[in-house]
Amino acid sequence: MRNTLYPGRFLTLFIVFWSLSFANHTLAAKGGKKLATDQTTQSEPQNLLSKKRNEFRKAQRDTTDTSGDSTDEAAPKSEPTPVEDSQAPLLSLPGDIYAEASSTDGSVIIYQVSAVDSVDGNVNVSCHPASNTVMPIGKTTVQCTASDLSGNFANGSFHVFVNDTVAPILIAPDQITHETLDSAGDYVTFDVSATDNIDSEVNVLCTPSSGERFPIGETTVECNAQDNGGNIASAYFQVNVTQTPVVEEAPTFDIALQWVAPIQREDGSPLYANDIATYELYYSDSTDQENGNFLVIDAVDENGHYANSATITGLSGGTYYFSISAIDHNGQSSRFSTPAAVQIN
Repeated sequence: MRNTLYPGRFLTLFIVFWSLSFANHTLAAKGGKKLATDQTTQSEPQNLLSKKRNEFRKAQRDTTDTSGDSTDEAAPKSEPTPVEDSQAPLLSLPGDIYAEASSTDGSVIIYQVSAVDSVDGNVNVSCHPASNTVMPIGKTTVQCTASDLSGNFANGSFHVFVNDTVAPILIAPDQITHETLDSAGDYVTFDVSATDNIDSEVNVLCTPSSGERFPIGETTVECNAQDNGGNIASAYFQVNVTQTPVVEEAPTFDIALQWVAPIQREDGSPLYANDIATYELYYSDSTDQENGNFLVIDAVDENGHYANSATITGLSGGTYYFSISAIDHNGQSSRFSTPAAVQIN
């Protein structure tokens, strides 16, 4: 234990005093018997030693008691030893990132990186391309670097794969029905298109293609569309070509009619040829006049001749009934003639 009460002096004085005490007093004689001493002179050095001992013990307690005030001089503080930092930061990077393209430019990629240094703690990380930027379709390598205050660098990288995995959407008809008179089939056209979330234009290939000759019956058309990412969309539909039955048209006939002009109006007054303005010809394929047809004929033709004949065309075979009436210039008419039956075939 270091002397804190009288540094460098007490031990010397104690030894000197101890030597002096033994010079004047004999502690023991031969045979181990205690010798007589002077009590008066013996008590003085003992009192001094007790006092010194008490002071020494108090000094010891003060030295070891950290809660009390120390009488020692403040010990000099040691300067911290500089730490040499030669270790690079530890980079924490994500694994490879896979993302779906959102446009022809690629997709916005967001990632997180960090770095910790053994001396400086968390340090900044710089990456290129940076997070929250658009990365193109395909493979992109992201390079990252972190450095501490001592100039130690750590480098790392990871990959970003931006892919187009969405197939185009085909727009095709459900079914096409086509009629033809030709027993060998007919040429059929149709429209098929495709849209894609990335590519603005997508080619469509159909087999058989639009505009080809399709035979009578059902034919399956297969259409495929492929985008620039290699994604393929397929669609199928039926083209049904039917032959229209050939209906033979019934033959038609033309009939020429002649008549004699009426000579009397319906009221019984005489009717002359030059009084007649027009004729009304009525004909029907039955005696029911409700289903017949009227034909108005001028009494004088374009050449100035009185007309007494007419030709009716496009009549189908069968029996027809014809009747005629004359109308004068005042609108008065004659009676209809007795229907004349004519067989047409």
